[in-house]
Amino acid sequence: EMQVFLNAASVVAFPFQEILTSGSILLAMEFGKPCIAPAIGAIPETLPPQQDVLTYNPSEKEALLSTLTRAIAIDGETLDEIGAANRRQVEDWTWDQLADHCISLYACEDSDGTR
Repeated sequence: EMQVFLNAASVVAFPFQEILTSGSILLAMEFGKPCIAPAIGAIPETLPPQQDVLTYNPSEKEALLSTLTRAIAIDGETLDEIGAANRRQVEDWTWDQLADHCISLYACEDSDGTR
């Protein structure tokens, strides 16, 4: 049933106070949705730079409200571009890529294969 809601949404808001990483943000990105999300944990590294306008500091009073208001003011074409950037970001994350990255970390190799 989740796909019904994600397909109907223009933007998805994640009002986390504390978070390290989020499968729900990845799911929204997979659906090509802009994400209103806190700039904490691994979230800033997860979202592409186009998303910066929709991130907030959850420790600041009214930050989420301010970001929601900012999102409402963004034109549909820009929101579509942000959503497309999110989709492209997660499309690059495959199981094979993750496995290669883990192997290189454990082998102490750089991305070019040097040790």
